[in-house]
Amino acid sequence: MAITRRTALKSLAAGLISAHVPVGAQEPAGLEPLPKQFRAWDAHSHLDQVPGNTPEERMDYLVRCMDKLGIERLIVSQGFDEFEDRPTPQQVRVENDRVMRAVRHRPDRAYGSLFVSPADVEFSLREFDRCVRDGPMVCVGELQCDVRCNAPALDPIVARAEALDVPILQHTWIKTGEMMWANPRRATLWNWRVGIRRRS
Repeated sequence: MAITRRTALKSLAAGLISAHVPVGAQEPAGLEPLPKQFRAWDAHSHLDQVPGNTPEERMDYLVRCMDKLGIERLIVSQGFDEFEDRPTPQQVRVENDRVMRAVRHRPDRAYGSLFVSPADVEFSLREFDRCVRDGPMVCVGELQCDVRCNAPALDPIVARAEALDVPILQHTWIKTGEMMWANPRRATLWNWRVGIRRRS
């Protein structure tokens, strides 16, 4: 199948949507849905920078964008991203609640991913049970930490994910500018390695 200009533009638009739409942005106009043979999923999306006052309103906006771009489902992570700099357990819970509200509002179009931190392992394990084992979330999408991915503090969280056969999304990147919450001297690729690691 040849790639047409229309298909390329739709892909570009989908990438821009998934890379965060600025607050107040207009809905994409004039796009036709992709043919049904394509099953596009957005594997990591946030509710921040999207119009709406509630998780439900923001999810409705995202679904309208998804429909225009041919995206079947998305995985929502970390609520409104309001608490990025070393969030307290209460702030983590607020963000997880926002994701669960959005997912429960549109379970036909969205899955949720868990936001946890090894700074408070016991709290994170309780959140894991509340949101994944007993709730609508299907993976771990945000590990709020400035530790290497093989840090012992992550072991209980990884063990819980492994026990429930739940994937972990671990970002891989080196930020060259200001680090929001990480120590720039420790910002190596190893801080953000992908995957669930097993100890030998």
